[in-house]
Amino acid sequence: MKLIRIVLVSILIMVIGAPTYSDQANSAFKNGARAESHTQYDAAYEAYGQAIRLKPKDPKYMVAYARVRLLAATEDASGPPQIAGSTCGISARG
Repeated sequence: MKLIRIVLVSILIMVIGAPTYSDQANSAFKNGARAESHTQYDAAYEAYGQAIRLKPKDPKYMVAYARVRLLAATEDASGPPQIAGSTCGISARG
């Protein structure tokens, strides 16, 4: 009888805890989608990454993560390179 109680309590805990991860992953995914729609690709990348960590086998999260990863990398590479101390007093004028 005691074993049945332990098993039932364990099942109850798993049933109650499972939707929590799903809700957190879905919430992170929605945050990522919102950030992506505002072209905030770095924030979207972080949010989608959190969703992937919570539900690593969900293809919806994987695709969004990969897409925004490419967008974030492209956005970072599109601007001119920023070199610290590049204005050291040398001008292009002769």
